[in-house]
Amino acid sequence: MSKDIKIFLASSNELADERDKINLWINDKSESLESQGIKLKLIRWEKLPHHFRAERVQNYFTQEMLKCDIVVIVFKQKVGPFTREEFDQAYAHFKEHGRPHLFVFFWDVGITRKEYRKYEEVIELQETIEAHQQIYKTFVNMEDLENQLIKQLDLVIPEITKTLPVNTRTDEHADKNLSVSKKPTGFKQSNNPKKLHLFCNRNKQALDFTVFFNKNLNNNNPVKFIFFYGPSDTNSDECPDSFIKRLSIKEIKDYWENKYDSLKYIINKKSISIPEKKMDWNDQKEVLIQGLHTAFSIIANDYKLSDFYQHHTFEKPNVIILYHEISINKWNDKLLAWYINEHTQHSQFFSQNTVKPKLLLFFYIKIDDFKERTSFFYNPCKRCQKNIDKLFKKSGKDFDHTLLLEPLQPIEPKHVRQWFNELKLENPDIIESEIEHIFNGAPRISMRKIESKLCSFITNIDKKNIDANLINTNFK
Repeated sequence: MSKDIKIFLASSNELADERDKINLWINDKSESLESQGIKLKLIRWEKLPHHFRAERVQNYFTQEMLKCDIVVIVFKQKVGPFTREEFDQAYAHFKEHGRPHLFVFFWDVGITRKEYRKYEEVIELQETIEAHQQIYKTFVNMEDLENQLIKQLDLVIPEITKTLPVNTRTDEHADKNLSVSKKPTGFKQSNNPKKLHLFCNRNKQALDFTVFFNKNLNNNNPVKFIFFYGPSDTNSDECPDSFIKRLSIKEIKDYWENKYDSLKYIINKKSISIPEKKMDWNDQKEVLIQGLHTAFSIIANDYKLSDFYQHHTFEKPNVIILYHEISINKWNDKLLAWYINEHTQHSQFFSQNTVKPKLLLFFYIKIDDFKERTSFFYNPCKRCQKNIDKLFKKSGKDFDHTLLLEPLQPIEPKHVRQWFNELKLENPDIIESEIEHIFNGAPRISMRKIESKLCSFITNIDKKNIDANLINTNFK
């Protein structure tokens, strides 16, 4: 027996790939609710029958939408005529009948003045919603949308289930489906399988960061600077962005929630590059601050750090993480010193927000022809530290707010073995064969390959008979 909740998803065709991702989130969420007797069913127009009808086919899609308990509408650059019609019909039906629950999300993308006309329909719809004194949500990337959507579902599902009848199918086909559903099919939390690989190694760097974070969190300076270094080809090797994600969902989250209220953090999806010296000085500053806005998809006519901090994106987070990249061979003392001083000076604008967040600036220093072993003639750590010391002397800032982490290393079989052990497999005998398959005789492989191989393993999770109920709490 279960209570079925139907969710209709509407958007224009420009979000086709994103619709598939939302479909996966809803499926994962539905699995996590099975133990409560709740099943989520996502309705998409492209999955409905497309045969000829006596009336407009859009009328049929609208009728199916209005049968749903929840309608989720997502906009980016376009407001398609059919999506707008679905919004109007869902809102009108809600005002008359009190259902379906309607959620509207707008992708807060960065646009130039030349592109402004493309967004006129989006802006007009936002103004219409505001005029009716209703609420829409904005998101800066898909991870942000996932967090917001799942949070809203958690709030509204208990209310919906109170009024839903229980599905008591007793036919033979339903019994077969029920017996299959009892088999473990995933993890307790929908995001765990996608993020567990972040915990392969990186423990030494994570511990150093935690000590630094604990020591400096309560002092008066809200801005912290964390440097780490490694190979220059960040797209194929040790994934510095993955390390920062790991800190945000584990070390920062654990420490914050042990001492304060729940953590609300935001992190830029796209790294911020530090411009080279060869550019004009004013151009260097403008490109850097513009890159900062772009990394958070913030639209601005005039790029200023003070305006950046006052943007509504930062009204609620209590930790803001900025991830930068800079080449050791193109180190720009003057620009970095100016940038650090600007952040320290303009962080005062946070006082206008509901919370005064901590700001963590991560800088990944890219080193060409990186070697793990140091020598008298080759010591990247010493070179990085020398540049950092010189930088902060020039900026006049306190060294206590600065940290240089050890380089990120390739992953060894023992680190992946620990990962498998945390999964609590029903059949642990497969672990060694899986590890052998992943490493194929190599003593170590890069984090990028680990991500790919472990995600493939998670994709085949049902085939491996993973016991979902025994996942270690360290990874929640």
